[in-house]
Amino acid sequence: MFAWFRRSLLAQLLGIYLLFVALVLGCGVAIRVLVQRQLWQDTQNNNLALAQAVAREASQRIIAARTTIIRLVTSEGPSITDLASRAKQGNADAIYQMRALLRDFKNANRDASVIYWLDEIGVMRLAVPEYPATIGQDFSRQPTFQNAKTKSKDGVLVEYGLDFTTLEGVVVISLPLYDFAGKFHGMMALNVPVERFNSPLQALAQEHRNRDDQIFIHLVDLSTPNNTLIASSDFGRMELDPSRGERLPLECGECTQRFVDVNNNDWLLSTTALKGENWAVIVRRPTQSALATLNSFNTWLWLAALLFGLGGVMFWVVLMRRVIRPLQTLAHRYSAKIGDRVNIEGAGGLRPPPLLRSDEIGDLSHSLSSLEQSVADHIGELNTLLVTSRAVVGTLEPQTVLQTIINAARQLVSMDAAAVLAQDANQRLRVVASEGRSEPFIRMTDVAVDDPISPSAKAFRTGQPVQITAEDEASEIALVSFKEGFRSVLAIPILSRHVGGIVLHVARYARLSFSENEVNLLSTFANYAALAWEHAVLYERSDERLREVAAENQRLYRQAVEDKQTLLAAVGHELRTPLTTIKGNASTLLQNDVTWSIDDQRHFLGTISDEADRMAELLNHLLDLARQETGLLALKRAPYALSELVNRALKRVETGSNQIVKNLPSQLPKIDVDSARIEVVLRNLLANALEYGGGWVQIAHS
Repeated sequence: MFAWFRRSLLAQLLGIYLLFVALVLGCGVAIRVLVQRQLWQDTQNNNLALAQAVAREASQRIIAARTTIIRLVTSEGPSITDLASRAKQGNADAIYQMRALLRDFKNANRDASVIYWLDEIGVMRLAVPEYPATIGQDFSRQPTFQNAKTKSKDGVLVEYGLDFTTLEGVVVISLPLYDFAGKFHGMMALNVPVERFNSPLQALAQEHRNRDDQIFIHLVDLSTPNNTLIASSDFGRMELDPSRGERLPLECGECTQRFVDVNNNDWLLSTTALKGENWAVIVRRPTQSALATLNSFNTWLWLAALLFGLGGVMFWVVLMRRVIRPLQTLAHRYSAKIGDRVNIEGAGGLRPPPLLRSDEIGDLSHSLSSLEQSVADHIGELNTLLVTSRAVVGTLEPQTVLQTIINAARQLVSMDAAAVLAQDANQRLRVVASEGRSEPFIRMTDVAVDDPISPSAKAFRTGQPVQITAEDEASEIALVSFKEGFRSVLAIPILSRHVGGIVLHVARYARLSFSENEVNLLSTFANYAALAWEHAVLYERSDERLREVAAENQRLYRQAVEDKQTLLAAVGHELRTPLTTIKGNASTLLQNDVTWSIDDQRHFLGTISDEADRMAELLNHLLDLARQETGLLALKRAPYALSELVNRALKRVETGSNQIVKNLPSQLPKIDVDSARIEVVLRNLLANALEYGGGWVQIAHS
């Protein structure tokens, strides 16, 4: 029996397998006893750890809110108490600064729903976001304000309350404001919606329910007499449930307890306090659910025994048919040759055979070796692309980008020269960057886009790579490249919708065509480099355009200044005419050697009055011009008939011997205009028409 066991590989493998199965199942039974005892302790620890994790997350939210309100009050610049004092007095600058501070710190804390300031008497002065319903309201009787006013000057208060605007539950983080003299200036407060605490608890409970694990998590305030329920995973819960022992663990600080309720349901409850806060987290779950792992372990243990048994049978059958019998056949066929070879090797006449094999394992070894070399090559290519991308992205200068493209192309593919050709304004391709080429090539290369022979022109037109390998001097390879000794040329187009296109031109001295892999690699790189080229050129063009716009704006500004000076000069000239008339008539009236009649005096005074009105009108026009420039010109629009406006303008215009013909229909609708200013426009038009109309003016509707 033992001899057969030693000679039979199947018996040895099957014996080892059975021994392994027996050892595994025996260990499983032994482990089950230990696991049952340890699992209960681990379940309690896990339940407590879950409570601690929830407490840490809630504590982090409160700490973040505390930090926000402290940094707000102690921020650099003018002290918050000084700003509050000046803002209450109506200082617009102080109000603006405080509102900006509140807005910045509100944006910095994504949990905060509102940040606000109550002054020393409890009136809300500022809030971000600002709700008109609460600004200016008196909240002096709110517990939050009373506590802030009576508690420590340096302490941040964390309380559960209601939002003044939405009347929804919030956690209020407040800090009283005192100046250096100890004077109370109100409080700064930040509201965190209770939903910020509810959502993680409900999501965590839902995650456990998805795993058929019922769990309840509560966040309570220990400082209140009834242990106010702040947040809960049980949607709609308003208070703790004493019938299920939810108040029981609050007495022990941090612990895990077992509780059986009146319905004989067994519960596991864990509680822990929040660091730095008088709050606690309670985690409650069914004991049966907590110990489900042990039941599952028993099930899996029996299932493993069954699988091991079936697996042993299958293992025996497969091993016999796929391994043992082929090995027996090979051993029987080559036993003599192998024995002879061992004898020779033992005599020192034959060295051990090499590790190379010609079977499937050898083929796999060769394939893996080839794959390793291919992966190494691809990693090198990707590294080159990565280094090039960093260099290209690091500059927006087109010439630098082109030179970087050339250097990277020479690293990716074996070549002797590379150049970049770009399209100019004359629809020709010219060299803009080159490496490995002679100076005559750079000076002489000037290819038309429609050139039928040039590989660069073909690539530019078709948008596809073009390759030419010269077998003799009569080949169609570009003449300049052929004279320089190159026998293989490849042109890769780099096309752009915004800045035209360029061509990457590479060459080799050897008559060795570029492989498909090399062409694909350079094409991929060319497409990638096109983005960098486009960004660089667009940036350069945008910079030039900005300079042109700036120059045009400066020209328009100078023109506006000149027009304004011309207008002021004209108005000054217009002011001199009525001023001269007023001066002349006044001097005439003041002569002592002449006695004027009442009619003459009335005529002179009437002239002075009319010219004064004219001067006032000119000054009003200047004021209107200034208002128009500042955007403050107000128009008093009202419906007027066009004929009425024309008649009023005609009364103010001296026609002299000129003939004015008015031809306006009576059924024209009224127009909505500023009558005083449109009358000025009409008078100016009539004055110009009378002066340059040749003695005859017609007013008609078209």
